[in-house]
Amino acid sequence: MTRRNNGRRRRNNRGRSLNRNTNSLTALGSRTGPTITTQTGTGLITFAIDSTFNHVNIPLSPSALSTAGMTRLGEMMEGFQLFRFTELKMEILPQGVLQSDVDFYTLAYSPGIPDISGASATTNNVSQLADSINYTSSMTIPRVLTVPRSSLIADTPNKWYRTQPAAAIETWEEQQGQLTFCIDTQASSTLNFFIRCRYVIQFTSAIAPGNIPLTFPPVSDALVSFIQKRIDESNARRCLAAIESSKSLSSS
Repeated sequence: MTRRNNGRRRRNNRGRSLNRNTNSLTALGSRTGPTITTQTGTGLITFAIDSTFNHVNIPLSPSALSTAGMTRLGEMMEGFQLFRFTELKMEILPQGVLQSDVDFYTLAYSPGIPDISGASATTNNVSQLADSINYTSSMTIPRVLTVPRSSLIADTPNKWYRTQPAAAIETWEEQQGQLTFCIDTQASSTLNFFIRCRYVIQFTSAIAPGNIPLTFPPVSDALVSFIQKRIDESNARRCLAAIESSKSLSSS
């Protein structure tokens, strides 16, 4: 009787092992959602405003910010097709001695792609945007513009944007909003400005082999069924052998 109970235990253990094997085969190679690479960094945006215009618009994209001085973003984006910023903090750095006719300026972020130019490019209009800060020439410490995730993602038309600009791609597909810097009057000469930018950016849809994670190939249902059948046949033969062994022991 003791031997029979042990045989049942062994057969039950085989069944549990079989279920574990089948579950692991089914899950092999499966992935939920896209593979996302998150990067953090700090960079310096530099630009000049001359006597022709009193403002500058900078698209929020790795390629545009790379051109404006944040070259590391340009290097990172080469290995991916899609990007999105999830955190953004910008500081207007003190300029020291400023031209006397420039006293007030504004930095703002727009989730969409507004047409800020001409008569609309004034510090009064730009400062009315929800994500904006004002700065005066008398200030000696940085002002920080913190753009919330709700503005960066929830209020934008897309959830992901293309890293590689192309003529066939619409602007709203490759630009996650717009940064606008505006001074209160046209400068009589060229002025240089500096903005320190801290960011968290995510990339997905890798195109460089080094950015593609190593995964097992997916297992087809037919292969799982075939392996399941072979395991069942093997267990059946073992069960028959155990039964025959029990009968021989009982007869003896």
